[in-house]
Amino acid sequence: MIAEPVAKSGANKISLKRHSKEVLSCVDKMLCALGPYIDEKTKQSVRRAAIYHDLGKAAEGMQKAILHGKQWDFRHELLSAAILLAVGMGEIDPLAVIAVLTHHKSLDDQILQDCAGINVMPENEQSFILNWQRKAMELAKYWDWIGEFIQRSDSNKGEIMRSKLPESPKCLPDVRDFCKKMLEQFKCNEMTSISEGSRPYIISRGLLMAADHLASSGIGAPIVELTPRQIDLRPFQKIVGSHKGSAVLEAPTGSGKTRAAITWALNNRKAGERIFYVLPYQASINAMAKTLSEKNGFGFGDDAVGVIHHNALLHEFRQHFDEEADNYEQAEQIARERTDQTRQFYRPIKVITPYQILKLLFGCKRFEMGLAEMLGGLVIFDEIHAYDPHVTALIEVTLSRLQSLGVRYLFMSATLPDFLKNRLFECVPNLAEFKVNGCDDWERKLLQTARHKLHLLDRRLEDMVKDIIEASNKGTVLVVCNRIEQAKKLFYEIRKHEKSTFLLHGGFTAEDRLKKEQNLFSELGSRSPACKILVATQVVEVSLDISFDTIFTEIAPVDDLLQRFGRVNRVYELDRPADVYVATSFDEDKLRWVYDLERLKLTIDTAPNGECLVPEIESKWVHDVYFNGYLLKELDKYNRAKDAFDRVVRNLKPLHEGSDEEFYNLFDTLPVLPAELFQRYQEAVEQRRYLIAAQTFISLPRSTYHRLCQDGAIRCENVSDHKLLVVQRHYDSEIGLTDEQATLPPAII
Repeated sequence: MIAEPVAKSGANKISLKRHSKEVLSCVDKMLCALGPYIDEKTKQSVRRAAIYHDLGKAAEGMQKAILHGKQWDFRHELLSAAILLAVGMGEIDPLAVIAVLTHHKSLDDQILQDCAGINVMPENEQSFILNWQRKAMELAKYWDWIGEFIQRSDSNKGEIMRSKLPESPKCLPDVRDFCKKMLEQFKCNEMTSISEGSRPYIISRGLLMAADHLASSGIGAPIVELTPRQIDLRPFQKIVGSHKGSAVLEAPTGSGKTRAAITWALNNRKAGERIFYVLPYQASINAMAKTLSEKNGFGFGDDAVGVIHHNALLHEFRQHFDEEADNYEQAEQIARERTDQTRQFYRPIKVITPYQILKLLFGCKRFEMGLAEMLGGLVIFDEIHAYDPHVTALIEVTLSRLQSLGVRYLFMSATLPDFLKNRLFECVPNLAEFKVNGCDDWERKLLQTARHKLHLLDRRLEDMVKDIIEASNKGTVLVVCNRIEQAKKLFYEIRKHEKSTFLLHGGFTAEDRLKKEQNLFSELGSRSPACKILVATQVVEVSLDISFDTIFTEIAPVDDLLQRFGRVNRVYELDRPADVYVATSFDEDKLRWVYDLERLKLTIDTAPNGECLVPEIESKWVHDVYFNGYLLKELDKYNRAKDAFDRVVRNLKPLHEGSDEEFYNLFDTLPVLPAELFQRYQEAVEQRRYLIAAQTFISLPRSTYHRLCQDGAIRCENVSDHKLLVVQRHYDSEIGLTDEQATLPPAII
């Protein structure tokens, strides 16, 4: 008796039969979760693709490659697709055939095309046919097994399919004509972007790849059911939560928008649709995931909730790494497993940045998997007002394009300008609108309570050191600068008078930033700062759940100012509105590179100076500043981004390899290694502690990077065949990067 072919070798050897059944099981679970949004024909195609997708692995050459850990000189999916063509599926079910054909490589992949013989010259025709037949004959050993597997796996048509198989695999048709037909079909406009024509192909390829990844990695079938703990709801939360369809919610900070949003998402689930909670900043994403998963939060559990952003792997690693116990290997394994599970079609709740959705429409690698998972998705955009015109334009294009996938949205903000709200209504049809309007005593008190009292001061922030020191004698003080260099200089000056002064900005390594944030709090779980004065940049606007007694800040656009004020008297712990001071005099030549000066002038001119900032006054201030929408420069930036991205999305081709380059050009920072940390980085790499090595980098704005390049302070180094940028400037764990020169260790140079 011939042994069964294998799909995976090693200690955990898995048979091809078992793997195929596990993939089919994952597909069935996905179809159960997304069933209301997929037609029956496409469902049948995806199931058929799951059954047939790896049958080509039964070829002897592939079996030897699997068992000995080597590469085969052919593509097994071509033989799998040929089996489907042999039983007549080329005309009956091209969706299944193309999903099988492209479940590893895209249709335009050169290796796949070479093996398929798409570009064979006439003089090489006979040679290709002979080679194809040789490869097909490698299935001979398991040909009867393949027939039996097909018969048993397809309860409806298995026997018929087996009867259609040729007696010998030598007679399997090659896939050239089918590939050429598909390539030609996808040249027409009806098959680009997320259109009615391309949608079934996106779904079939996306779900098969997702199921194959889940089964191959041992993750298993995706989670569908959600069981949160019971939470009491306020009247407005019940109203929003019971609404079916997309909506926009305006509610003051502290009103419980998140509770309303999650109730809305759960109520709008028809089956197992995925929930995407979108936030603009990584730090707030990490905090929200904790709130959603923990028992004293929403109680969904760690398995159901995950984060996806650029540093998600490092975030997971830091949750499990104990420096004293030195459990690196264990922490890395857990972090990689959790990150992989979240990026796969596994967790039903994902807390993400908008870039994780945008990258799908840029056509980044295997974008069909992500788009398939978004079928019927429930997308919560928290702080929708927080994006600049460029990113807002990209989001608006995305909102419109994802309509064809049945996606529903809830947009939330404490202060949403009318012009942005109107744009949302244009992008999303039948958008309902909700506000907290004081329908009970608690809401009325919320709307009438002010946490802050505004004071505009016609002085430079740098000239207010004496005021800051005096305020620190009465309570804790937050000082917010708009530039890192400004924050460093002010920190040095204040530190001369008050030793209990901390500095926080975005120019620290990930490791130092985490330690700083942890050391900021007086005790675990407390919002009280451990220092008297914190000097920070914009990073404090969203990154910390901390509460100071007062703030001194340089002028910024109104929405940014309100975010900064949110770090003062955070939960009404003072028995009065906290005084918040805004320095309205500034260096125009330096600040024009950070904010639009006209927007700053509007913020100053319309500010309710001397007033207590109840929600209504805050909202009016925002609306006054943005009364005419974007300024000319902002509008130009918005229009150019929208036109360019619209072209990108219109040219999106399912089954084809996309380009990641355009997507990554969105980001304005570069990872750079301080010279004094080079040796530590190198040692970590040599010890294969890659996540320790990754924490030694700082993020440099491109403008700073180019200036340092001109000064000759940037070097390109190579460690273990990996190129990295090294900055030859002194790095201090308390201050960050300085202007003092630093060099690489002599052994490196």
